[in-house]
Amino acid sequence: MTAYDLIRNAKLFIGKPYVWGGESDAEGGYDCSGFLYALLKKSGYNALRLTASGFSKLGENIPKNKMKSGDFLFFGNPVRHCAIYIGSGLMIESRGNSSNTKNNPGKGVCISEVSRRSDLTIVRRYWTESESVHYKENSEYVTRVDHLHVRFSPMGIIKKYNQLTSDGMKHAYSDGCLKSGTSVTCKEVQKRDGATWLRIPSGWVCAKTAKGEIYID
Repeated sequence: MTAYDLIRNAKLFIGKPYVWGGESDAEGGYDCSGFLYALLKKSGYNALRLTASGFSKLGENIPKNKMKSGDFLFFGNPVRHCAIYIGSGLMIESRGNSSNTKNNPGKGVCISEVSRRSDLTIVRRYWTESESVHYKENSEYVTRVDHLHVRFSPMGIIKKYNQLTSDGMKHAYSDGCLKSGTSVTCKEVQKRDGATWLRIPSGWVCAKTAKGEIYID
């Protein structure tokens, strides 16, 4: 199970309602730990149905300043809330409270800023690093992340939508960023400051960050 698996599957739950104690659509929605439980099961992890506090005791403990996309976040002391970190200061969580039922659901699964809460206490990692990707010219790869910048050069200026190829525009947002799942063809590979960059028909994109996060595989 990789971080990519977790984030991809977590996004499938966005919009599901919050129901206190819920862990499935049949129950009308998900509370915060029910969301993590369902996410882990969908990602192939043999999970028990635990509370947020219970989940906070599993996996590898990660210093807060070392967290990566795919890590689980736990809030409060004692722990009372949990979420999954998806990068850029954002997380996916299920928001609601104990008054929310199937007939009175809460806001539910959504993307929030981690900073909306000031009580982050624990970061845990359940996922494992995927095998190294060796990028080759004239090979096709697929973008893992959403809103992937296309640049004029490695670490260079970001391109606008109308500066992409016509095919690139079909798979990009209005700001010129590529959508998750876009197929790209590698024309050239360069490494800069520990990061790996690919030249594709529309420009240059970061395939792997200096921290080891894989954006394209």
